[in-house]
Amino acid sequence: MIAELVQQAKRLSVSGREPFKSRPIHWLIELDADGVVLGFTATTKFTTNAKGLKEQRGKRFLAPANYLLGSPNQHNWRPDFLSGPADEIFFRGIDGQNPVSKKRRAFWELIVRAKKELPQNATLKAIWRCLRTTRSLIDLPLASSTTEELDCFRKQQNAEGETIGFRVAGVLAHTEPELLKWWSNIGHPELHAAQTADFNQHGADAFQHGEGRLTNSSPCVFGNVPLASFNGAPFSSYGLGDETLRIRLDTAEQAAAALNALQNDPNHRLSLGDQAAIFWATHCEKAVDCSFVSLLEESDPLAVADFLKSVWGPMPGEIDQATFQVAILEAGTGRFAMRSWDSCFLGEVDRRYRAYFEAIRLPGANPVRLGSLAAATISKSKKGSKTKPASTTYNAIFQTAWAGTRLPHLLLEATVTRQCVELAKGCDKRDRDDFESRLRARTALIKLYFHSNRIDPNYPMNESTHETQRPPVAYVCGQVLAVLDKIHNEAHRKSTASSAAGRFYGSASSTPALVFPRLCKLARIHLEKIENPNRANKLDHELAGLISQFSREASWPRTLSLEQQGQFAIGFYYERAPKVGALADSTAPDTETTSTDASNS
Repeated sequence: MIAELVQQAKRLSVSGREPFKSRPIHWLIELDADGVVLGFTATTKFTTNAKGLKEQRGKRFLAPANYLLGSPNQHNWRPDFLSGPADEIFFRGIDGQNPVSKKRRAFWELIVRAKKELPQNATLKAIWRCLRTTRSLIDLPLASSTTEELDCFRKQQNAEGETIGFRVAGVLAHTEPELLKWWSNIGHPELHAAQTADFNQHGADAFQHGEGRLTNSSPCVFGNVPLASFNGAPFSSYGLGDETLRIRLDTAEQAAAALNALQNDPNHRLSLGDQAAIFWATHCEKAVDCSFVSLLEESDPLAVADFLKSVWGPMPGEIDQATFQVAILEAGTGRFAMRSWDSCFLGEVDRRYRAYFEAIRLPGANPVRLGSLAAATISKSKKGSKTKPASTTYNAIFQTAWAGTRLPHLLLEATVTRQCVELAKGCDKRDRDDFESRLRARTALIKLYFHSNRIDPNYPMNESTHETQRPPVAYVCGQVLAVLDKIHNEAHRKSTASSAAGRFYGSASSTPALVFPRLCKLARIHLEKIENPNRANKLDHELAGLISQFSREASWPRTLSLEQQGQFAIGFYYERAPKVGALADSTAPDTETTSTDASNS
């Protein structure tokens, strides 16, 4: 993989020694031309997504960044020029109680040096005056309107490593041309030379031709994680003692630069819970567009439709010959770990993706995101809860999408179990949208299981085929329960919290013969209670049409296997979901009454 990353770095024209890197700057100290503090502005915002989880949104800046090696004595050392954590900028840190550290001294020394070499630079003068008059973060002379923002920053700083920058007279300090030129020509090259001065031994490694300086340290990826660790020997053999891998400095730099570039590009990265997938494609030593792989987390139906119509992606000749590379990496840990690395032809990935999106397609709904499919296998996450799907769940779905592997039987079991539990629990009006989205996600995941495991490939169990082919008995049972649920809700005008689906879904999907005879008798009573006779007749006709699909010799099945329960769930959803060209569903009887009366008149 190191050799592939080196080649990718050359395609991207990155060396790892660039003086500027794309990174977030979370807060800006607003200064006037004289260095007087005017305010404290957030560049990011925390929002709550549909799952109740907190997300941070904001832009990344191309900012001056220090060359950072991952050796034990330099692992967390900066400074970055003109920005960084508050603990490394203010002389007494955040609260004014911390002693002066080496990191803070290094940041100040860099600012002082730049000020001496650029004595007329107004931006540096303003920043210097601010730092001299403000010993700690809490000493900022801010207006009362920014107090809440400052308190928010103080709470997040230690936990999330938020960074601070400066804006002087309305201009971002890290965009000032004279400062950028100084950092490119003097500051960054000298810091790079200082950190790599001890690497004097020359030699070859297994990843590139020729020789270069060998290193016992590595640049960082994912912020501050060393790409390679040299404090433990990977092998020992034949009495040679402990040996560590020989790697050239430029090899490590290019591999880390390519990995960071891929990781920071949303078109080449997917989040898989506690892990992340990075991917790229090449053909004849040039990069090929494979951004369609990121559509797994895209909820825009138009974007998916464009892909299926071949609007996205490389040219037909390239896609069949391009090589697709994907690596699964451990995220959020102190050490770099690669869980898997695979490759195949990009054309195969393209075909499997099209089959994947067709398999999870549902009527009248946006595409179900990979994260939603994984979340459908566990209980709903409450606000502040740390419950989340396992990385193996994300990986299994991702592997099915791009590699065509079979979805594990365990995921079907977990999804069917959640279906029974959540329908029994029901939902209130506030959670209606979330309840429906989780129902869609569970149905899509069950469909994906049937598709990936090649179970009855001639019958994909969707709305277009069940009207033209005889569906499985379990599928029809699910449809019957959905119609019985409609009848119950129409009869009670939504005045009761319990319905046929809520009370009997679990038993109906596992032992239909014990439940459906009783429910059908109750349905006759409920039909008589429906005020609109046209609506009652329509529901009665739907129920009779479904039951007539059973053969004369057959009756309600005594038990259903787990896979038949999956068929039951799909039938339940398709009968419950709005039909194309039909009325929304039984929740709008007044609309149907109006149209019927109009036709009669």
